[in-house]
Amino acid sequence: MISECIIHYECNVIYKTKVEISHLPKEIVSKYYPSRDYHTLYLGEILSVLADEDAKGKFGPVSQ
Repeated sequence: MISECIIHYECNVIYKTKVEISHLPKEIVSKYYPSRDYHTLYLGEILSVLADEDAKGKFGPVSQ
């Protein structure tokens, strides 16, 4: 586990795909991908969730 993470998800990867840059507005590509280091999107089944005992206290208020 990663010590800096408050919540950990164990997942079974069902599908992954590269971001289709041609489907994104040019403003998004220039702002978020100036180095062309495009994301990979993952879809998965959550197998388990582990959280620090005080995880609720580490998050700020939740707006609704």
